[in-house]
Amino acid sequence: MHQTSLTKYRNYIKEKANIELIEHDYGFVTYSLLSDHVYIHDMYIEKDHRRKGVGSNLLKEVEIVAWAKKIKYILSSVQINSNGLHEALLAQMVKGFKIIGANEKEIKLAKEIVWET
Repeated sequence: MHQTSLTKYRNYIKEKANIELIEHDYGFVTYSLLSDHVYIHDMYIEKDHRRKGVGSNLLKEVEIVAWAKKIKYILSSVQINSNGLHEALLAQMVKGFKIIGANEKEIKLAKEIVWET
């Protein structure tokens, strides 16, 4: 079976750094499962498909993974020198992330996952 380049990348980052990847037709998210939180490394949505729910769907899938592992927090960061700094911050804050810290390189965010029983 022939693998797509993103499938090869998924295998590579899983093997090299224990990073998971969820891919949709128009974007992807990479994350790590840690003992008490999930850390989102990257999220990318194709420009023509932004603000159409793709990122929300990817985040929901990460939340489901966290919930299955009984993890209550998702952490992420946005690089200060990022081209899309304001858009990335706004997108995460709209989804319930709160700024928990910053330094000269990045802004750190966290979201508590609350599951209704």
